Amino acid sequence: MRQNAGLWAAISALVLACALLLPHPSFAAADPDQYLKAKAAYEDLLKDKKRSAMRDNWEKIHDEFQKAYRANPKWPNRPAALFHAAKALEQLAVRSGGGQDARKAIQAYLDLPARHKSSALADDALYRAAEVYWSRLGDKRSAVKMLERLASEYPQGDFMEKAAVLGRNLGADIKSAAKGVKDEGKGKSDVRPGKTRQDTAGGGKLLGPAKGYNGVNPPINVAEQFGLKVKTIVLDAGHGGNDPGTQNNGIVEKIVTLDMVKRTAAYLRKAGYTVLLTRENDKYISLPERGRFAGRHKADLFVSLHVNANSKPNINGLETYYLNFTENRGIIDLAARENALLDKSLGQMNKILTEMLLTAKVQESRQLAKSIQNAMLAGLKKAGFKNVGNGGVKGAPFYVLIASSMPAVLVEIGYCTNQNEAKRVADANYREVLAASVASGIADYAKAIGPRK
Repeated sequence: MRQNAGLWAAISALVLACALLLPHPSFAAADPDQYLKAKAAYEDLLKDKKRSAMRDNWEKIHDEFQKAYRANPKWPNRPAALFHAAKALEQLAVRSGGGQDARKAIQAYLDLPARHKSSALADDALYRAAEVYWSRLGDKRSAVKMLERLASEYPQGDFMEKAAVLGRNLGADIKSAAKGVKDEGKGKSDVRPGKTRQDTAGGGKLLGPAKGYNGVNPPINVAEQFGLKVKTIVLDAGHGGNDPGTQNNGIVEKIVTLDMVKRTAAYLRKAGYTVLLTRENDKYISLPERGRFAGRHKADLFVSLHVNANSKPNINGLETYYLNFTENRGIIDLAARENALLDKSLGQMNKILTEMLLTAKVQESRQLAKSIQNAMLAGLKKAGFKNVGNGGVKGAPFYVLIASSMPAVLVEIGYCTNQNEAKRVADANYREVLAASVASGIADYAKAIGPRK
């Protein structure tokens, strides 16, 4: 009896030890806050008709999902972040109607099975890629190839039935590669080895962008994803002719901006870039024509230089803008001044901006703006100029940026309404350093997306 009691005690201890070693469902790794916040932002954006019409908002959410993916390498549900990132790009493609956006969404979906072949979301991603090929690009052949790949690689996947239905609609007979083979998994979980039900990412079914991830962490920069290069740069001197721009403390904006673009152009040309100026003397050029000029010359970048002003003389600092809506009263007033000679009502401007934000290169423009802003601050600090104000990088509805189809930014080199800053802007040495810094920021951005053509 004692021997039996001892044996049962040993068995009980072994069972308890095994139970303690097994993972309890309640101990499953939780989704990180970064991912949950991105999901919530995604859902909110879907419901907001105005904000969902802006390219920038979808690209930001895509970036947040990518950040969640990269920041959590041990998170078991990582593929869900990639899937949602692709969904964000698909939503952008649906709204913009652009073929390039659709292709970027497709590649984002394909990135998931490339990195996580055994994920339960891999077949979902292939199905979504097929849907985008057909619904957004009208490419039946590629859609069918995606469905055939799904059937070949994931014959037991939960998207096989949908793949077969879509295939029939496209005139193709999509059959599971496992057809005729005994389904030993019938009645069991369809989640592939090593994966959990979490990988289904809430089952979002949407429509979907980029090229060449090749199994490495994808760059957020769209230009880099497509291997775009910078060769031709258009520099725009703000105002001119009968439009002097702002005038305070001895500064006349149209004169300073022309001097600045010529200095900046010299540095860029020395670096090997082709540089064109929208104006090379004191003449008036309309805002739409400035953008058309860049388009006609197939420019890769557009940079417009200006001098700032404010009713409060203590305000100072460098600022760089990219195209976007804003609710900031100060920025709205600034944009109103810069757009003053444009014969457009506020309603017309909002309509134009809403339409343009779907096709404008907002993401690339924001990165170009950051590069220039950082280079200006660093360059002036290195040259010994102290107390340089940093107004930051901001979005604003400048028409000169709306008219440009390439990455475009507007740089405010200082406030002429601030006496100290006006003295600096009037100093040729200060402008020389500033011009070299602007050129450096442009070159840094160009190098970041690849060698020149």
